[in-house]
Amino acid sequence: MKRLIILLFILSGAYASALSPGITFGTWNPGSSLYLGGTVGVSERFEAELFSVLPMMPEPFSGISAGAAVTGALFSPRELHSGEGTLFFNSYLSAGYLHGTDDRGVFLRVTPLATGGPYYGIRERAANLGFFYSFESESMSVFWNIFLIDFY
Repeated sequence: MKRLIILLFILSGAYASALSPGITFGTWNPGSSLYLGGTVGVSERFEAELFSVLPMMPEPFSGISAGAAVTGALFSPRELHSGEGTLFFNSYLSAGYLHGTDDRGVFLRVTPLATGGPYYGIRERAANLGFFYSFESESMSVFWNIFLIDFY
């Protein structure tokens, strides 16, 4: 328990001092699950993300999953250290790990269209397409997010 409290204290301090921390929410597999998480910028082009996937249908909150990802901006920096504005449109590529109650594995997610960013106070990521490799079933599956919204 002590280790968990120390870890949470360290993470909250890192989160507060990181480059543009943000809160994320959205959908997972069109509306069947709720996606909640947080992002922190680790450089001008990369961010780290911790999230949870909460099933809403057919049984709410059954089989909650948690994950982590590293996301890179493809066309321009997501944020500049100088505080100047960045391009309003961007694309992202994410790689991460997802651990659920009955499955776990790695994923790769492509975000072809994102508008906004930390400079603008909000970012909307649309039409995310992901590929998930399950360690349990040793199979590949496809997932998508209709939208993800980040508030900075």
